[in-house]
Amino acid sequence: MSHEIRTPLNAILGFVQLLQHHTKDEKTLKYLNIIRNSSNTLLSVINDILDFSKIESGKLTIEELPFNPHNEFLAIAQLFGISAKERSIELINTIDPMTPECLIGDIMRIKQIIYNFLSNALKFTPEHKRVYLDVHYDHNSSRLFASVSDEGIGISQEAQTKIFQAFEQADNSTTRK
Repeated sequence: MSHEIRTPLNAILGFVQLLQHHTKDEKTLKYLNIIRNSSNTLLSVINDILDFSKIESGKLTIEELPFNPHNEFLAIAQLFGISAKERSIELINTIDPMTPECLIGDIMRIKQIIYNFLSNALKFTPEHKRVYLDVHYDHNSSRLFASVSDEGIGISQEAQTKIFQAFEQADNSTTRK
């Protein structure tokens, strides 16, 4: 099953890479970068789904690879900025300039979490409001902090206890709003 899912996505990634090498237009390159980043994230999610038994058994490994948080979070903001603009929502991306240029960690997992938060923030934020992505690094604790906040409908204290249960939502009616 994994071969049938990964092969088409790897083909897309390969052709995007070929196009990037043969394209000089900056706008087209920007779009190709968004496609490449989104495809890599999708490939990571597919790998997680296919390795679900590892997650359940507690044998999931966290990658420890170098990444540039400035580039990664800028790419996330660009990706979600398009859908925010289409919905007349302002996405404000703030990366503290004191954040190091290189960190070690599992950027695919970090991006997966931020994608979920941004997706929900955009889903539940009305037109002409704002969504914020804030990133900073605490040099004392050597930790990267990323937060997503919005001017959306919010969630009650009572409902917050439910959302960490599998397949739960704060209120089933929110999917219809």
